[in-house]
Amino acid sequence: MNALQRWATPGWVHDLSRFRAINKLVKKFFKRKTPEPRPAERPRRSSGRLLGFWRRHRWPLFIAAAFVLVGVLLFPAGKSFQFADLREGEVYEGEQIIAPFTFSIDKTFEEYNRDVRQAREGVYPVFVRNDSTAARQLRALSAFLANVEQTIEALVPDSMKLRRLREVFATQPKLVMSEEGLHYLVGGFTRGERPVSNGRRFGAYAAQLQRICRDLFAVGILYIERSALPEYVRKISARHGADEMVEPLEQFHGAESVHAAALQKLREIDDWGDTAVNIGYQILTHFLQPNLFYDERETLQRIAEAETRVPRARGTVLAKERIIQSHDRITPEHLQKLRSLTAELAKRRASEGGMTRVLPILGRIFMLMIAVGMIGVFLLLAHPAIYGDKHRVSLIALILLLVIFISYLVNLAGLSEYLIPVAMAPMLLVFFFDAPVAFVGTVALGLVLGGMRGYEFSSMFTTLVVGAFCILAVRRVRSRNWIFKAILFLALAYLLVIAATAFLRYTPPEKILVNLRDGVLINALLCPIFIYGVMVIFEYLFDLTTDATLLELSALNRPLLRELALQAPGTYHHSIVVGTLSEAAAEAIGANSLLARVGAYYHDIGKMEMAEYFVENQRGGKNPHEKLTPNMSLLVIINHVKRGVEIAEENHIPKEVRDFIPQHHGTNLIAYFYKKALEKNGDSEVQESDFRYPGPKPQSKETGIVMLADAVEAAGRALRDPSISRLRNMVNGIVEERFKKGELDESPLTLRDLNLIKESFVRTLTGIFHGRIQYSQDQKNGEAPAPEKTRQRAARPAFTANGANQTAEIRRASANSRPTKATRPEAQHVGAAGAAPPMASAADEA
Repeated sequence: MNALQRWATPGWVHDLSRFRAINKLVKKFFKRKTPEPRPAERPRRSSGRLLGFWRRHRWPLFIAAAFVLVGVLLFPAGKSFQFADLREGEVYEGEQIIAPFTFSIDKTFEEYNRDVRQAREGVYPVFVRNDSTAARQLRALSAFLANVEQTIEALVPDSMKLRRLREVFATQPKLVMSEEGLHYLVGGFTRGERPVSNGRRFGAYAAQLQRICRDLFAVGILYIERSALPEYVRKISARHGADEMVEPLEQFHGAESVHAAALQKLREIDDWGDTAVNIGYQILTHFLQPNLFYDERETLQRIAEAETRVPRARGTVLAKERIIQSHDRITPEHLQKLRSLTAELAKRRASEGGMTRVLPILGRIFMLMIAVGMIGVFLLLAHPAIYGDKHRVSLIALILLLVIFISYLVNLAGLSEYLIPVAMAPMLLVFFFDAPVAFVGTVALGLVLGGMRGYEFSSMFTTLVVGAFCILAVRRVRSRNWIFKAILFLALAYLLVIAATAFLRYTPPEKILVNLRDGVLINALLCPIFIYGVMVIFEYLFDLTTDATLLELSALNRPLLRELALQAPGTYHHSIVVGTLSEAAAEAIGANSLLARVGAYYHDIGKMEMAEYFVENQRGGKNPHEKLTPNMSLLVIINHVKRGVEIAEENHIPKEVRDFIPQHHGTNLIAYFYKKALEKNGDSEVQESDFRYPGPKPQSKETGIVMLADAVEAAGRALRDPSISRLRNMVNGIVEERFKKGELDESPLTLRDLNLIKESFVRTLTGIFHGRIQYSQDQKNGEAPAPEKTRQRAARPAFTANGANQTAEIRRASANSRPTKATRPEAQHVGAAGAAPPMASAADEA
C-alpha cells in the first residue's frame, strides 16, 4: 500500500487510466471478493425507479384519479357542445346550417317544467269513502240518544234523572255537558202527563239530530281541511267501492268545517231555542268523524304517470330543412333547434358503440387530467411539502369537487351561472394554503366549469375574475371584518363580469337585472357566510388552522393567556415581546406573520405550573435551582415542553400552534446545567445528549423565526448597555450559532431570509431598548434642565419587572458556569459574535 501511495502522486491523480489501475489493485488486494450476481439476479434499475416513483407519488395519483372519476360522473351526459358558443341576439356569421336528418325539437327546460307542472295539477286528489265509519257513528249516536230519552222519560224524581244523565254522558268521556244543559234535558221536553209550553218531545229532537248526522255523512267529511290542499285543487276524485266520481271540492266538508255546517243546520230548524241548539251542537260534533280518506299512494302514482306522458318535444325539423342562414339574428328558436340537433347527434353516436361512444368520455377525462395536472405540477415544484401530504392534497380536491358538485346541481336545475359559488374554492384555498395555490386552483376550476357549462367562455371568465378578486380580498386576514370585505369585493367582481359580458352580447336590460340579482345580491351576499361555515367544518376534519382561527387565538383575553399572565407574568411578557419580534421578522421574509405571533404567544405555556423555576418569573434574587442537582433541574426545564404540549391539547389549540412548543427549542443544549453537571460529576459520567431538548428541530419558517426570537429576546434582557451596535452583534452571534449547530437545517429558511430576520430583530430591539434622558432633581421639580446635568443612557427593557434582579441572576449563573472574565455580561460584546449563546440559554433555562 505504501508503494501505491508513493506512486499515486497528485500529478498522477488527474490521469484517468492511472486512477482506474490504482482502484483495481486496491479492490484486488484489500477488499474481500464477492461473487458476481447472476444475470437473472441483478437488480433492475427500472423496477427500482418505478417503485420509488410509486412510493413518492401514489397518494397524489390516487387522489387525482378519484377526482377525475367523480368529475366525469358530474359532467352532463349525452350532450354535445358544438354550438354552445352561440348566444341569443348575436348575428350568426358562419355557413348556413342544414338539418342532416329529421329530428324533434326538444322543449327548453322552462317549457318542459311548465308542462310537467300543468300535468301534475291536472291530477285530482283521490279520496276513498269509508261507509263503515258513518254506520258506526250513527249507531253510537242512536244508542246514546235512546239512553238519554229513557232516562228523562223515567218516572223518578228530577234529582234522580240528573244523576242518571250524568252517568249516561260519562260513557262518552269527550262529550262534556254543562249543568244548565242537563237541567234543560230533564225539564225542557214534554213527557207523559207533564207537557211543556213548546210541546216538543225528546224523540222528535233526537230524530232531527240523527237526520242531520246522516245528511252530513252522505255529503262526505274529508280527513283533512280543504285549505290544506294545494290552491290549484278545485275538484277531487271520490271513490266508493268500484265507483269513482269527480266532484267539486267545495261541496265536501273538512274535519273542522263540518262543525260549522252542523250548527247551520241546527239553526234552520224552527222553534228551537239557543239552549236546544247548543246541546245538539255538542252532541253532533262529538259523533261526527271523517269518512273520506286521502289515498296518497294512488294520487302520487297518477301524478307520476301524468308526468311521464308529458312529451319532451314540441315540433319537428325535417331532413334538409334550413335551420339558420348566415348573417341571421340568432333567436331562441334557432338556439333550441341547434341544441336539439347536437343532442340527437350525441345519441346517435352513443348508439353506434365502439370508439364513437368512448371518445366523448375520453375527452372529459383528458380535460380533467389537464386541470388536475396543473395543480399537481405546481405543488410538486413550488410546494413539495403540500404535495407530500395526502390530507392537504385531499382537501384541495374536496374543495374543488364541492364547487363542481354545486355547479352540477345548478346546471341540472337550469339556474343562472351566476348562482354558482365559484368564490368558494379560491377563498378556502387562500385560508388553508396561500394565494399562489388558490390562483392555480382557480384556473383549474375555470377549465372544468367552462367544460361543464358547454365550453362557455363566460363561465371561465367569471371564475377567473371572481377568483382573483376573492384572493385579493382574503389573502391577508388580520381582522374579523373579512366577511364584509369579501362581500364588497365579490359584488364588485360580479358587477364587472356581468357588465362586460352584457356589453359584448347586447344583453337585454331585463336580463342584466336578473343577472345582477343572482350575482351581486344573492351570490356575493351569501357565499362568504356559507364559506365561513364550511371553513369551520374543514378545520375540524383536517386539523388545519386558518387565519380566522389564529385571530381568535391572538386575543390576549383568551383564558389560557390570562392564566399565563397570572401564574407566570415574566413568561407572559417574554412571550409578548417574542411575538412582536417574530411577527416583524415574518413580515420581512413573507412568512405567515399572524401564525408566528400566535405561536410565540403560546410557545412557553408549559412554564405555568413551575413558573418560579424560570428566571423571568423569579423575584428577590431567589433561585430554586440552587437547591437541586443539575439532573433534577434538567428535568424541570425539559418538562415544561411536555407539559406545554399537554396543556395545548387540553385547551384544543390547533396543531400548527402546538408545533411551536417543542420546535422552538429544537435540540439545543441546556448549556448551563450541562456545565454544572460536568463540574460536579466529571466528563466520564455526563453525556451531552442527555442535556439536550428532545426536539424536533423547526420544520417551518415560522417556528424557526420563533426559535431565533426567543433566544434573542432572552439574551437582550441580559445586555448591560444595549446600544445598536451591541444589539446587532448579539443578534448576529445568536443566528450564526443556531445556523452552525444545524438547528435550522430542517426549516425552509434561506440565507437571505436569515439576513432579513437579523435586520428585523435589530430594528425591533432598537425600538424596545430605546434611549431615554435622565433628568436631575431640579428638572423633576419643574426647573429648566442644565446642560451639564443631562446625559443619554440606555433604557432598561420596559417589559421586564424587576429587571435588575433578573440580570444579576443571569450574571451569577453565567459566572458559575464559566469563572472567567470573558464570560461576564460586561465582556459579552466581543467582535461580530455578539452576546455569547450561553447567555440566551441561561436566561431561558433558569
